[in-house]
Amino acid sequence: MIIVDIEKKLEDRYIKEYKYLHKIEERLLFFIGLRDEARSNNLKKYELFFEGYIAFLEKNWDKAVEKYDESIKIDNHFSHPVFGLGFLYTELKQNEKAKEYFEQAVKLDEKYPRSWNGLGNVCRKLKQYEEAINHYKRAIELDSSYSSPLNGLGNVYYELKQFEKAQENYEKAIKLDNKNSHPVNGLGNVYFRLSQYEEAIKHYEQAIELDNKNSHARYGLGNVYYELGQYKKAKEYYKKAMEIAIEQKDKYIESIAQSNLDFIEEKLKVTVIDHLDIDASEIDDILNKTAAFEDEIYKNKKSFLDFLKEVPKEGRESTEDSYFQVLRRWNSYTPIIADNYHVSKGGGYFLQVNGKGIVIDPGFNFIENFIGAGHKFGEIDYVFVSHAHNDHTSDIESIITLLHKYNKRLKGIDDFTSEDTLRAEIARGRNCSISNVSKKDIDNLFKERRKVINFYITKSVFKKYGGMFELKSSTDFNIHIVESGNSNVIDNIKFRVIKAKHFDIISDRDSVGFVFEINDEVLIYTGDTGWNGEIETEYEEIAKHYEGKRKLLVAHLGGFKEDERQTFYDNHLGRCGLARLIQVLEPEICFISEFGEEMGRYRPQIADIFKNVFNTTLFLPADIGLKYSFSHKKIWAITNIDTYRLVLNQSKYGYVAPEDVGVVELIINSSLHYYEKNGFFTVEVLVQVLNSDYMQKAR
Repeated sequence: MIIVDIEKKLEDRYIKEYKYLHKIEERLLFFIGLRDEARSNNLKKYELFFEGYIAFLEKNWDKAVEKYDESIKIDNHFSHPVFGLGFLYTELKQNEKAKEYFEQAVKLDEKYPRSWNGLGNVCRKLKQYEEAINHYKRAIELDSSYSSPLNGLGNVYYELKQFEKAQENYEKAIKLDNKNSHPVNGLGNVYFRLSQYEEAIKHYEQAIELDNKNSHARYGLGNVYYELGQYKKAKEYYKKAMEIAIEQKDKYIESIAQSNLDFIEEKLKVTVIDHLDIDASEIDDILNKTAAFEDEIYKNKKSFLDFLKEVPKEGRESTEDSYFQVLRRWNSYTPIIADNYHVSKGGGYFLQVNGKGIVIDPGFNFIENFIGAGHKFGEIDYVFVSHAHNDHTSDIESIITLLHKYNKRLKGIDDFTSEDTLRAEIARGRNCSISNVSKKDIDNLFKERRKVINFYITKSVFKKYGGMFELKSSTDFNIHIVESGNSNVIDNIKFRVIKAKHFDIISDRDSVGFVFEINDEVLIYTGDTGWNGEIETEYEEIAKHYEGKRKLLVAHLGGFKEDERQTFYDNHLGRCGLARLIQVLEPEICFISEFGEEMGRYRPQIADIFKNVFNTTLFLPADIGLKYSFSHKKIWAITNIDTYRLVLNQSKYGYVAPEDVGVVELIINSSLHYYEKNGFFTVEVLVQVLNSDYMQKAR
């Protein structure tokens, strides 16, 4: 009975006190004390486990394994040494083996939170993010005072680029244990990625105060000062990070810090080709005189490269998995010839369903509008094109070019400074120098991670771009020819190709529209189409086929035609075709799009007129930024503004029921904005704020 009590006290001490120790020196003293206590009380399995942990902290791997194994031989139901082996193999970057031991440990003792936390850590390293999140949450359920799994959650969300969630979990971890440098360093990383450099510096410095041997925080400070153009300070922190990494045998941080140091040294060279026997004075003069805006150019280049960073599958707005977004303003050719480029924009559409991104008809300005909406190139998985007119196809070439750049950047073949390439990922996983990763290693991983985009296009589009589309297996895209009547399933997304009546210069019979099924709703995209008996029959069948589902219509109006009172518009719906389509389809919501630029400020009025005539359908004029969430069945809109400061960056956006959404036009750039009609502000104040925001950005 006395031995049982001693064992319980020893166990309690280990579990309750160890989680608050973060420095190796503190941990060593703690485990030496526990080992001595276990030895004096003849608790052999504990003594061996603690000896194994001491050897682990001293990086004596063989001895640690030996002691853990001896402890297990005494009691093969004892979970701690099994957990210890999992922790050891995690440190050795043998993640699959580590996972096996952690899984064995939780089977032996499913109420031990450190084993669940260890399992979360190794799953995160294996990029099994959903599993990692579940394991961390289980550890938190078992011990709500344990900060490590909250830090782990922060790391997962950081890697998924969900920075708000990462920040939330890091802050929770710090509240539980303000001596742990890891979540403080994590917050520094978040602020760095958000370009909030002052906050990043503060948190990195705090992490170093907590742990003077934190090489990651020093490396982070090097990155901040590099971005700020303070290269002397950047060099200082990179050097210190490298020194600590060498001491800790962290080959990855050592090598990437060295690569950044080399990069700075190269950048700071004033004289070029001085080893050649030429007069370089003019060259030096050019370099010195352009140095003033060198940093701004590098910054612009970096923002472009940020657009091409890999987006993890699990990071695709998991809280709002499915939505439709308009990234288009005007139709036809007018955006090509316009001198008011900030007003005369074309574009396309973006649909995200279950974490997969679908681009529809990427015309003029699509990529520009896509970036402006905060998207990354990695979000694009499929491209659907309804016909060959250039206002629906012009950015196809841009997408293919960017796809090539994206995959090249992802590999990091010649990139020794970026941390988000496959080269860097392999080096981190192996704890080796980034320069020791071979092209073969990169190519092997690239086979799994290479980005491939599937294009679903009509025959006329294929004819137009036939010279650009390579059909060999090594290309980064696949081509699928579609025609009306086709239906298919891609990544659990059902789509159907429907008829359209539209002459696109190349063909008068190949234009189509699309229907996408999303849960209990269908998104019906007309594409460009005139109206006749054949098209009416098509939509009658669509209405019948999707009876009982909530129907959302994206209708291309086109312009007004003088003879619309006598006949339907040939190449677009026009007013009469749209009215007849509403009668046949009876959609819940109609997004009116593809306006002729000559229709300017009349768009909201046109939608209101249709709304008043067809009171069972809600009409909204579609412009860049209109976003409908299938998850919420609502529209993203302005719900509040700072009426005191009259600035848009203090605005609050939220999801608003479609019937409560108002539309206002900003005349200065012809943009439409969506707001909550019952919000605590007037339309006049909203317009004032929007105008002020636009003028600030235009400066």
